[in-house]
Amino acid sequence: MSENIIKNTAIQQLFPADPQDKIKWELGLLTFFKQVKNLYGKPADDPKVKQMVDDFYQTAFEVFGIDSFRELSELISLDESSNQEEIALYIEEIERLVPTPLTKKEERWLQQVTEQYLDRGWEERR
Repeated sequence: MSENIIKNTAIQQLFPADPQDKIKWELGLLTFFKQVKNLYGKPADDPKVKQMVDDFYQTAFEVFGIDSFRELSELISLDESSNQEEIALYIEEIERLVPTPLTKKEERWLQQVTEQYLDRGWEERR
C-alpha cells in the first residue's frame, strides 16, 4: 500500500532490516517518547525540548544512513501521483506499523514543536 506513496527505497530505509539498526531505532523511539511525555507543554525553544528533537533526528540520520534534512525530505516525499485517499491509507498503515504511546494532545504538541524546530533552522540544517 505505502509503496505507492513513498519511494520503495524509502520504505526499505525507514524500516531497518539490520538487527543492530532496528534495536538502535526502537531504543531511540522509546527514549524519545519518554522525553515527549516528560517535556509535554514546554515551549519549543526550551533547551531540553530542542535537545530532544536534535537527538531524535540524529538517531534517525544514523539509522537511516542519511546526512541532512534535505535527504530526509527527499526520502519521505510523497509520490506526485498520490491522492488524498492513498495518503490517508498510508498514514493508517504507518500508525499500525509504528504505534505511538502518545495522547492526541501530546501528538499535537510534538507536531507544533517539530514544525517550529524545522522552521527556525531549516536553512542552516539543509
